[in-house]
Amino acid sequence: MAWGCSPPGEASAARLGAAWPPAPAYTLPPAVAARPHRRVLTLASTLANAAFVTFTSSVPLWLVHEHGLATDDRLIGWTLAAFSLAAGLGSLPGGVLVPRLGRGTVLVGSLVAAAVPLLSIVMLEPGGMPYFIAAALAGAFSTRAARSTS
Repeated sequence: MAWGCSPPGEASAARLGAAWPPAPAYTLPPAVAARPHRRVLTLASTLANAAFVTFTSSVPLWLVHEHGLATDDRLIGWTLAAFSLAAGLGSLPGGVLVPRLGRGTVLVGSLVAAAVPLLSIVMLEPGGMPYFIAAALAGAFSTRAARSTS
């Protein structure tokens, strides 16, 4: 070595490793560890939120690319408005049903019920009344109905 530096390798790694303490083992929070069903509810809530975000992100792109709409077409706005307003309204019956049926039942039921209108949106002609009804039903059964249960 011309400048007195050691080459990168074991000597450098040993010096760096000695300066850093070992990472602590990951443990679950006590509330989650004590009730394993909360892990399932957390996963289901995460998937429900992912479904909401996926719909609001992908449907405008689908309408533009598959149906040739302009990026500022009113149909895109009306679709997202129907979905989002129904999602907000869907939290009301979700909140009423939770004390009677339980969190898990309402969450899973709303996610399963949302599958039918979500799939039917792809098969319906955009802009018609059945299309908007399917978008509204998908929103009502989607994450906002599930969010009131978490």
